[in-house]
Amino acid sequence: MNYHPKVMIVEDEGIFSLDMQMLLTLGGFAVEGVDNAEDALRQIESGKPDVVLMDIHLKGSMDGVDLASIIRTRYDLPVIFVTAHANAEILERARMTEPAGFLVKPVSRDTVKATIAMALHNHRMKCERSRQRFSDHDFGVVASSNLPSPGQPGAEHAP
Repeated sequence: MNYHPKVMIVEDEGIFSLDMQMLLTLGGFAVEGVDNAEDALRQIESGKPDVVLMDIHLKGSMDGVDLASIIRTRYDLPVIFVTAHANAEILERARMTEPAGFLVKPVSRDTVKATIAMALHNHRMKCERSRQRFSDHDFGVVASSNLPSPGQPGAEHAP
């Protein structure tokens, strides 16, 4: 059984969203689409995606930058912005969320697929480095403890 990375598209432009869903499905991704931040958060809770492809301007009370900040803090998922709006203010707000990518519409199929692939790879590497640091830290705590080594006086009383 092949694994198909799960992409959530958060986009309120119906035609663009459907286009992206079809393109990514044909590219071997499992895809789900929502058109607002509130539905995106509900969908993440019910089935965590591997990556989020998100427009900055969304319907509702929250825009894509606000949503990306929540997703990063709560779920540690890579977010790729896809937007037609790339002015300095938007870029600065988006940058603060540490996105995995930023694409300006219109986008090509190859660009989207390559950006998603890189975002997934980089996120996987980040997670592995975090696990390794955690593992190294645990080993360091045990290795640096004051417990006697086997065969040393007092070892028979060590836990």
